[in-house]
Amino acid sequence: MRKFIWNISERNSILHFKAKYLTIGHLSGSFKKLRGTVVAGALFEDPEIELFIGVSSVETLDTDLNRKIKSAAILDAVGYPDLMFASAGGCRASSGVIWELEGTFTVKQYSSTVNMIVNFSDLKVKGKRTEALFHLFGTVDLVKSGLGELRDKGVAEIISVNAEIYLLKADECFAEQ
Repeated sequence: MRKFIWNISERNSILHFKAKYLTIGHLSGSFKKLRGTVVAGALFEDPEIELFIGVSSVETLDTDLNRKIKSAAILDAVGYPDLMFASAGGCRASSGVIWELEGTFTVKQYSSTVNMIVNFSDLKVKGKRTEALFHLFGTVDLVKSGLGELRDKGVAEIISVNAEIYLLKADECFAEQ
């Protein structure tokens, strides 16, 4: 099967997160610097995904909270500049353009398995450039991700995430052995 390399568009991709905070509100924000690659067949079958999420790109609309999240006490943007997601075994078709994706999510030195729902939203050819858009939805467990101490500060154990991932097709393609 021919495989194609797609680059994750740093300019257009974004990951949003939301968690209950105390019992009265929510903590929400986004990471605006995502990069990586997807290697997959022509119809995105059997994707191999490597996604890097820039910790320093976190934005919650609260500068003090942004600083705390980036600090060594939480995500440690200096020592661990990226969160990472790597797929494990490709996607399983769920329904139509909806797939289930399993992978490893790494925060600092802690790795945990996460499952995401993937929606293939769009494919466009603009001149010589081919673009694809995917939406991902899922949850991250703070304890399994090594961030359990945030529960003691009033943050719920489960964080909802959703992402818009724009892919740009690279010029290369290769045949899998």
